[in-house]
Amino acid sequence: MENTYNINVKRKLVLEGNSKIFKAWQEMLPNLTEEMFVSELKWLCDDGNPITKELGLTRHGIVRLKRTNEKGLTVFRYPNGKLWSGDIFYRPCDNPDYADENGMIWEQHKISISAKDSI
Repeated sequence: MENTYNINVKRKLVLEGNSKIFKAWQEMLPNLTEEMFVSELKWLCDDGNPITKELGLTRHGIVRLKRTNEKGLTVFRYPNGKLWSGDIFYRPCDNPDYADENGMIWEQHKISISAKDSI
């Protein structure tokens, strides 16, 4: 069985077009390149304790996060200690009661991955 933290396996999946996570993130962040994504994966996987790190997706790019447990809850924080609450994304919406005139809606999402996640 392959080590799920192995950056070489993850890099190969991205570069060969087989990463579902990269494709999904690129749909939400169209300027995301394979090189940018692999660079962030390298940071995520290259550490003695990768379980404490996450990558978060925002409308403006990928953010590096620290994963902690506080009072029994999993919390994500920026490197400066500020709480990360995800981001708001403009997404298609099928419900006309909520969608704007373009069939879209603004939604709050926390989208992140850890080194142990399959990509």
